Amino acid sequence: METDGHRMRLNNLLQSRKTLQLTWQTTQSGLAHQPTWQAIAYINGAEHGRGTAQTQGQAKELAARETYNKLVSQSR
Repeated sequence: METDGHRMRLNNLLQSRKTLQLTWQTTQSGLAHQPTWQAIAYINGAEHGRGTAQTQGQAKELAARETYNKLVSQSR
């Protein structure tokens, strides 16, 4: 999976909007040698994005992309 830097974009956006706070919830399921990770991104306690992938980083990247896109579309 290509890493697009969505977590970095999201963090940069949140730094410009000081009232928004990001928290993560990550869970692992499946076999230890073949895990599935789910990441949920919360902004001020409300869920804004989810991602599921084979690594924790990839799952967070997917959730960050969804969160970033929602925040950008809400500001239009």
